[in-house]
Parts: sequence; structure tokens; C-alpha cells
Amino acid sequence: MQRIRQGRPHVRAELRESAVVRLLALRDGGEFRADQVRLVAAQLGVGERTVWRWLQVARAEGRATRKLRPRLEVSEADIVELADHQGSVAAFHRERRKVGPTPGLGAWRRAFERELSPGRRAGLASGERARREFDTYLVRQPRFRNECWQADHTELAVEVLLPDRRVVKPWLTLFVDEFSRAIMGFAVAETASQESVLAALRSAILVAPSGGPFGGVPLALRFDRGKEFLAEAVRTAAGALAIDARPVRSYAPHLKGTCERTNGSVEQLFLGDLPGFTHGARDEKGQLFDPSAPLRAGNSATRHRRGCMAFPDRRRTYVRILAQNRDFARTSVLASGANLSTW
Repeated sequence: MQRIRQGRPHVRAELRESAVVRLLALRDGGEFRADQVRLVAAQLGVGERTVWRWLQVARAEGRATRKLRPRLEVSEADIVELADHQGSVAAFHRERRKVGPTPGLGAWRRAFERELSPGRRAGLASGERARREFDTYLVRQPRFRNECWQADHTELAVEVLLPDRRVVKPWLTLFVDEFSRAIMGFAVAETASQESVLAALRSAILVAPSGGPFGGVPLALRFDRGKEFLAEAVRTAAGALAIDARPVRSYAPHLKGTCERTNGSVEQLFLGDLPGFTHGARDEKGQLFDPSAPLRAGNSATRHRRGCMAFPDRRRTYVRILAQNRDFARTSVLASGANLSTW
């Protein structure tokens, strides 16, 4: 019968050091007993001879942990060369072997794992967007309503029929309050423009009976670097109301994550139930399974009859749903969770 050899249990360095220091202190104080060695061995899962050897090494060499072995260190030049190979350690190792003797592939892998964070390794392999997936961000808790609003454009995943028989996907402009996560104002237009921004800002500031109690003038306004938000007319309107309107830095959607989450909730909570939804399930040919989806062929009249809602009807649908569901954001950092009561 083949015997299975069990490997020696690994004891963490801090546990070994603590046990050895304690036993040496007991020995120096004259309170040391062999029972204490057996107790340490049983607690750490090692043999008594192992603990006695630890004590012998500590008294002879003055160390309470394992002897550090020399290991491969990675230089900045090695990291640059690894980037040339798109983060592939195997390709890096093959290139080094062509030049001359080099440590093994496993040694290089361990060295790069010690030197580079997972995010940086992902960035070398797949680019900056992959690196950002490993970033962590602190959450800034808003203090009161209308302290700061977030604004954004999003192209709606539905096709609509314009009065001139053109089929387009409209754009939605939103203003969201960071504190209550309520939709303060919105505008639906054929294309994103500074006019739609001003219209959405006006609807956000004014308190209308159909939109609930939401409204007012915010202290601050944050948006991305889209040209519509950076327009002179938007800056002038914000300045006239003493609003601190600033764009967030580029490629930083987390700085206006509340509005980004609201955009996703708009699509997930009610766009999928409307005709003309373009983000539904598709077959292997890339065509929508939903028979009410827009046809890929045919004239505008057929498209209207089978899958598209006329834009005026669609706009009324958006206004009704958004007005009744201004507090429909899916996630909330607030304990109450109810945007209306929080407001």
C-alpha cells in the first residue's frame, strides 16, 4: 500500500516569533518547563522537536523566524519591458532567455506579483480601463438636500418615430440630487444640446404640482466635460443663480455616480417594457428576439406599426413615468431608502 507523505504544516512568521519570544522569556525568568514546549507544539500543529529547534536557532543565531532566502527583485526597467509584452510574463521570460541566463518563469511570476498590484498587472495586460476596475473610491455623504446636483446626458435605448418619419433614439438629460437621489428635472430631445440642458435645469428648479415637492436652487452642480454642459449659456445661467457649476475630471464617472446609476435605472425599470427597446435579448445573428422590436428592414411606416412609438407619444410617456417616479433610483446609501421621505 502506497504511503502518502504529509508535508510540514506552515506556521506564520508572526506566530512562530511570538511563541519563541515567550518561551525564551520564560527560560530567562526561570519558569521554563518542557510542558510549555509541548503546549506550543500542539497549538501550532508542529512537532515538539520543531519547537526545540526554533529555540536552539534563536539562541544561536538571534532570530525567532525563518531565515530569509535571497529572492528575485524587479527593477523599473523590468516593468517597462513587461509592458512591451503586454503584461505577459511568459513572453518576457522567453525574451530574456534569448539574451542569456535568467531565473525561471516561476521566479519571475512571483517577483512581479510581489512588486505589482493586481490593478497594475491588469493595466499592463489590457489597458487603462482594465486597471480602473481595481480602483476603490471613498463615498462622500451629502449633508442636506440641494447641496449638490449631478447632471448627465444619456442616449435612450429605444427607437422613436419623428413627425418627419425619421426613426431616431432620443437623448435624456437628467438632474439628480445627491442627498435624496430624487430626479429634480429632465428633458427629452432628439439630440443632446445646451437647449436641453437649460430646459432640464429650469424644470429642476421650478416646483410643479405634477412633479411633487422637488425643486429649488442647488449650491453646487457637477457634470462631465460634454460640450453641452460647458456651453457659455449654461455657465451664465448657473452664475446668475450663484450655482457652483464645475465639470468633473475626465474619465472619472464615479465622481457623478449617482446620476450614472439613475441612467441605468431608467433603462432597467421601464424602458425594457416599451416598444422599440434596442437592448433586449438577441439571437445568434444579432437580431432581437422580441417581435415588437424595430425591424431591420422596411419603411418607416412599417417600423412605426411594428416596433416604434411616435415621438410625441413617447415624450408624454416619459413625462408621466418620470413625474410619478422621480424617486425610483435603485440604490441608495441612505438608511431610509425612500427618496420622498428623505427629501
